[in-house]
Amino acid sequence: MVGGIGEAGGAEGLQAVELERENRGTYQVFHAKKVYGTDQGVMENVSILVNPDGVIEAIVPREEEQAELAERQRHDQDFRVVERESEVILPSLTDSHNHPVCFPGILSGQPGFIFGITSEDRLRDYLTEHFKEKDRDGSSNRMEMVIGWDTSSLPNITADKLDTVRKEPFIIMDMSYHGAVGNTAAVQKIMEYTRRMGLEGKLRGEMDNQGRMWEEYALLGLEVMETDMDLSEISNSVEDYLQETHRGGAGFVHEMVIFTPAQAEIYASLSPETKKLISQAYLGPRIMRSMTDRGIDVSTYGLKLLADGSFGSFSSLMYEPFVGTDKTGLEYNTAEDAKEAMELAAGHGITRAATHAIGDRGIDVALSYSELWQKIAQDHGLDATARVEHFSIPRAQSIEHARELGVIVSTQPNFATDVVPYAGRLGPERTQRNIPLRQLVDTGVHTCFGTDGMPNSMAFGLHCATTPPNKAQALTFEEALKAAAQTAPMLEGTGRSGVIRVGASADFVLTNQRFIDKVTSDSGLFDVTAGKLDEKMGEVKGNIEAEIGDNLVGGQSILKKKDEE
Repeated sequence: MVGGIGEAGGAEGLQAVELERENRGTYQVFHAKKVYGTDQGVMENVSILVNPDGVIEAIVPREEEQAELAERQRHDQDFRVVERESEVILPSLTDSHNHPVCFPGILSGQPGFIFGITSEDRLRDYLTEHFKEKDRDGSSNRMEMVIGWDTSSLPNITADKLDTVRKEPFIIMDMSYHGAVGNTAAVQKIMEYTRRMGLEGKLRGEMDNQGRMWEEYALLGLEVMETDMDLSEISNSVEDYLQETHRGGAGFVHEMVIFTPAQAEIYASLSPETKKLISQAYLGPRIMRSMTDRGIDVSTYGLKLLADGSFGSFSSLMYEPFVGTDKTGLEYNTAEDAKEAMELAAGHGITRAATHAIGDRGIDVALSYSELWQKIAQDHGLDATARVEHFSIPRAQSIEHARELGVIVSTQPNFATDVVPYAGRLGPERTQRNIPLRQLVDTGVHTCFGTDGMPNSMAFGLHCATTPPNKAQALTFEEALKAAAQTAPMLEGTGRSGVIRVGASADFVLTNQRFIDKVTSDSGLFDVTAGKLDEKMGEVKGNIEAEIGDNLVGGQSILKKKDEE
């Protein structure tokens, strides 16, 4: 008989819980001044007993812990225990929107980084030096990539300007990864790949005659780059990327779009242990169709659609044009695309569908797709979930519609920083609507948090959720923690709850009060200029993450020591 507090279902006070154990080994006791995310809210001065299987067996007041251990030792002479102290314990966070398979392909290619560069002269100088270093042993026809293009400060970059820097193929991606510009060789290589893969007339997005490309054309740059790379090199980078995710407080992460053959192959090759941490993966329609055509079971994946693009590429769908332009965005997956993909997904047993939406009109399109998915899934007898990604600048009626449909909104608090580079093109009214967390929570919308890897830190996301530029949309620390820990597991069907309770896996973050203070204190993040934003984000991220002592899944650390990396 084991003393515990708060079984699933929300019982109160000390309880007796019988737990079966197949093996014996070392127990762990975690002593904390404060434990957040329990069924009783914040608990103070408690001890958490974790069995050798990594399951929480008891949560008792600190003063009762020794009696609890003595009783166990009396009945079990082999009983061994290791004790750990942590000022604060938080439930494991789930990054509900990231790209731990997609982004390593970019990073393992050793891209150039042009975040903070705001003049064409500086851009040219940087690119010249970057490629001088990369081409030290001779240039090649391999596609190269540069990331971090600020389209507000550098709106007039074209292929002919890039040709003056390098003749071999390269593209520069905007900060949202929804737009790019390539030099002449890159454009030719992308078009050759399009013809070879039979994609002519099938891609969503645009490419103009100056090398500028949007949506699928831009993403083809990454797909082409992957074909020139050793996939084992990318696979090794997945673990490095996950380590950064874990250092930011997330124990689990959702891969929100696998869209290339290389990415599908890499994900399939991951170990079961890694796939446990990448607790969901979603397929784009093209790769889903390719996999089903080859008889590959896709039922454990989700379907990912896109209603629109991004602010950075002027491709998010808007009811009113971007300020100073006639642009209202680009429709990505049409209603016909969506219905066809959903029917295919449901027919192969997929139970989850997500739709990317940034602009206000794009959000309403995504909600219509969510409603359609609910009907299609019901017709196929599936117990399905619908989610909308980003949900950046919704109208009030859209928030209410999301609640009525019961969809899950996976938003990115860190996208509150979009007001720094993009306020001018959005205008004051839409800027005020950006990432309306308080409205979402108060309206009763199921809300979870992701980072989209920008930056790759849930701790940074918590900071943006509690200290946004629009103070009326701020959440309390406890509200932000609930969205970061408890909502996403609802999407998974794995039994995880994101709650620290008896019978749950010991998935939690060991930290201190300084972490909470830094998360909830104004850092001056939203006071910098666009050219200084990336540097400031890195500073704030590092300052907060320094207070994370460990990140545990099943009672075991998932953080590598520095000498292991």
